Amino acid sequence: DDYFVFYYTGHGDQLVNAPGEEDEAYDQCFCLVDQYGNTDDPTTTYRNQVWLRDDDFAEWVVEAVHDDAYVLVLVDACHSGTICDFNSGLWASRGQKAISISGCQDTQTSAGTGKGGYFTRALTRSVQEIQEAQEDDELGYSVGTLYNKTLENYEESKSLGHTQQIDIHGCIVRPNEMAWPLKPVDTYISPANPPGLMSGRAMNGGLAQFGQFGQ
Repeated sequence: DDYFVFYYTGHGDQLVNAPGEEDEAYDQCFCLVDQYGNTDDPTTTYRNQVWLRDDDFAEWVVEAVHDDAYVLVLVDACHSGTICDFNSGLWASRGQKAISISGCQDTQTSAGTGKGGYFTRALTRSVQEIQEAQEDDELGYSVGTLYNKTLENYEESKSLGHTQQIDIHGCIVRPNEMAWPLKPVDTYISPANPPGLMSGRAMNGGLAQFGQFGQ
C-alpha cells in the first residue's frame, strides 16, 4: 500500500471565515512565513496572505495524492483539531482514505516543552513502547493502537496547569483499519526519553530510522 504522511510542528492559529463561506466561523491555519520570514504585520492583516487555511491545505493534498493511497496527517500545533477539513466533503468525494491526529482541538493550544511538543513527545514514546512490547519485530500495528498509546503517554507526562485533547479525525477508513506506516526498521529510542527511562532493549540498540511500513 502507498502512504502519504504529512508531519507539521510549529505555530497554528485561526482565521475568520468569510460570511456564508462555511458552517464554521473559523478556518484552522498553519502559521507560515513569506520569503523574508514574515508571518504577519502590525495591522494583523498580512496573515491572511501568508497563513495556510485548512480548506486550501485539504485541497492541495487531495489534488497531489493518488486516490488509492492512504493519507496520514500529524500536526503538533495550536488550534489544529480539524486541520484537514474532513467535513467539507472534498475527501469523501474522492474516496480518499485519510486520518489526521492533532495535538489539540480547534479551541485549544498545543503546549511545547522547549524540546518538542507534548503531543510529539508522547507519540514518539509510544512508538518505542509498542516496539519493545512486541515479541515479533515483523508485526505491524494500527494507527488506532498508536493513538491510544499516545493518549496514555500524554496523560502521564502532561504539563501541570495545561490540558489539551489530542484529536483524531478521518475519512473512509477507521484508525484500527489503517496500518501505522512509520514503523522503525531497527531498535528505536524516543528523543523524549532520557537515558534513565530507556529500557534494556532500547539501551542495547541505536537510533532507528523511520521508513518501513507496518502491515
